[in-house]
Amino acid sequence: MECDSVKTNMRKNILLAVFLGTCAVIFAGAPKAGQTVLLQTDTLSSPVHIIRLSASEARQSSILKPPVIEIASSGGKKSLDLTSVRSIRYTPESQMRIVSEINETRLIPERRIPINMSKPLWFDAEYDDANWERPNYAHPKYQWFYIPGAAWIWAKHDTFRNTAETLLVRRKFKIPENKKARSAVLTITADDSIQKAYINGMALAIKPDSLMHSYISLDIANLLQEGDNVIALKAASKPDKGLSFAGLAFRLDVYLVPSNTEDKVETMAPALLVLDNNDRLFGRLASLSDRWTEIESNGTLHKIDRDWVRLIHLNYTVPEKSERSGKNIIKKITGLGGEAVSSIPSPTPYAIPLYPEDLENRMGILLRTGEFISGRIMGMDKRGIIVKPRYGHDFQMELSQIEVIYPNAPSSRTFEKYPDADKLRRCEVHLLDGSRIAGILFDLSPDALTVLPFYTQPIRIKSSLISHCSFPYWAISDLLVLQSYNIHKYPVSVALIGDSDARIPYDRSTYYKIQSVLSDLKIEGRLLSPEEMVDAEFFTPKAFPIVLNIDETETYYKTVKTAQDGFKALAHYVKQGGCLAHLAMGYPAFYGYESLENRWKRTSSEPWLNKELGMHILKPGERSGEAFSFELPDNKAEDLFFELNSQSPYSKGLPEKVEFPLNADVRFRPIVQDNTTSDTVFTPIYLLKTSKGNSLGTAMAIIDYTVDRAKTSRSIYVSHLIFTSEHEGHSMLNYLIPKILSLSTPVE
Repeated sequence: MECDSVKTNMRKNILLAVFLGTCAVIFAGAPKAGQTVLLQTDTLSSPVHIIRLSASEARQSSILKPPVIEIASSGGKKSLDLTSVRSIRYTPESQMRIVSEINETRLIPERRIPINMSKPLWFDAEYDDANWERPNYAHPKYQWFYIPGAAWIWAKHDTFRNTAETLLVRRKFKIPENKKARSAVLTITADDSIQKAYINGMALAIKPDSLMHSYISLDIANLLQEGDNVIALKAASKPDKGLSFAGLAFRLDVYLVPSNTEDKVETMAPALLVLDNNDRLFGRLASLSDRWTEIESNGTLHKIDRDWVRLIHLNYTVPEKSERSGKNIIKKITGLGGEAVSSIPSPTPYAIPLYPEDLENRMGILLRTGEFISGRIMGMDKRGIIVKPRYGHDFQMELSQIEVIYPNAPSSRTFEKYPDADKLRRCEVHLLDGSRIAGILFDLSPDALTVLPFYTQPIRIKSSLISHCSFPYWAISDLLVLQSYNIHKYPVSVALIGDSDARIPYDRSTYYKIQSVLSDLKIEGRLLSPEEMVDAEFFTPKAFPIVLNIDETETYYKTVKTAQDGFKALAHYVKQGGCLAHLAMGYPAFYGYESLENRWKRTSSEPWLNKELGMHILKPGERSGEAFSFELPDNKAEDLFFELNSQSPYSKGLPEKVEFPLNADVRFRPIVQDNTTSDTVFTPIYLLKTSKGNSLGTAMAIIDYTVDRAKTSRSIYVSHLIFTSEHEGHSMLNYLIPKILSLSTPVE
């Protein structure tokens, strides 16, 4: 009896912290000495003194009991379950966003600038652009890349032209007093290319490649200054039979901290290690061997498993006078046989390329001239990096000549797997120097935090060097705890239908991200073949209480053996009490593939399945009330975001606001209530809204059906713009999949 009472109390305590809302807080004032700010998943935030992290021992080995943070606040000492804590803020932080628009941005065609103009030059901060023009909003093209919140702009023209054009653009902004940038990510796209880019008169290292339907992204935090700043860009178009106007769009996201926080470490040879789990470590490259990579940061030497190192940035930019060439690098190497190549001046690092990532199958070194030496990295000494090319002798290259080191041959990346007890302590630590370290929260004390990554020994970090420590997996952790306490029964197997796209990188694939979450929860994700899907005895709600349509290729199997048996199988599954969740690209079940002449062929068809399930999804260009289905958003400097319907009981545990994704495919297909049937209940979960408060339609909804008096079933529609979005740097699938799993009821 005593054991049952203890277990009941445990359940009550756990339930209090589960599936509560989230919040986003921007802090203006600095915490008092020794205090931090604790953000909880129930939207509470308060300044506290952290005492320690204590691991709770469960009475039964099968029960996961969350670790406890002991704190002292104005209300006295108390303990909090770690699963109820969303973030620990060590340093107050605010955010500002600078975008291309028509009021503050100025531009002028390059042909109107004197060739031999005196200083200051057009890209200098001191240059007077009062006589430059305000831009026009450009009419959006489907081929353009959409940067949320930023407008495509170009110059005013009286006539059409088909000759090439070069456009100069400037945008001034101010960094508030007593603030400095912890991170400043500049994202740029253009029609056709960006030839030059400057921040406060200093050139950024970008290639003048075409950015049609793509973008570049750089961290320029080290280049910003308190007070006046200016972005200067040169965009160029190609001559075309039609319009050849140069256009562009950009956005700068700046995260600000008080200027009196500890400065970034100044080193003679700064380096940035990018690891396979996307961790970033700033410091000084101390050594490089076949087994370890050592980086010195904040006076501490970290020994990193080399297998985890994706690349090492040594010099973050190319000086303006240094031109990249395509000549054979062997002609320029004079130090073969062990002699170091003569050095060149090392510039101040200020820009770090973030995207596009180098996807080539590289192992070797990329020089600051733009040339690449393919070979095995043998090691490092005082004179530089030792490289063993595929053919020939080892040679050495000075660090000052190297831009990027690729120490490992590319391979398929995998997701980290933690022991069950450690999953509840997963965290990410963000430092003031821009570093990011993911791992297990190992220890907490009033003045430091210790994190245990996969790739090295525990790292102890002073609180004064930390921006914040976040716990982004609390939605998954809640389900793990509930499962261990047997509060809810979740399916041991989930059916997946649809095709994964082999062209999508492994760590960006929706299919593999979903499989990773399911694996975390010890739930099998079984990908069904079309033949299994139409097998009525195999494909049942009892065997698979939940079906996730995760199609990345828009291959919806309408007909497999007999006419429309694929769609009919899904409709039958739902009517028998199943839960069908659409997390597919494009317009679910509108176009279908049929097995014709022993080949899968795409055919245009009426959305029979959508009508059968009461899923009224708008077609391209269709309107219904305020809902509008579009290919590209309106080209205005206006933010788009997804707002949670907080009135719905289904919404608990989901983020209140999700930003519109930086995504190549921005087609929006809203779902609206189907008024043709009375036996369904339509519940909006997320609505797409503008910063002016206008709604563009429902992006996620749940449709409940009454099968009979004792049985219900449901369909869940999630726009790909939500499940490909991120919340606080993490895939929304980390929140959506646990929520969908919590909505299932096993069929007896």
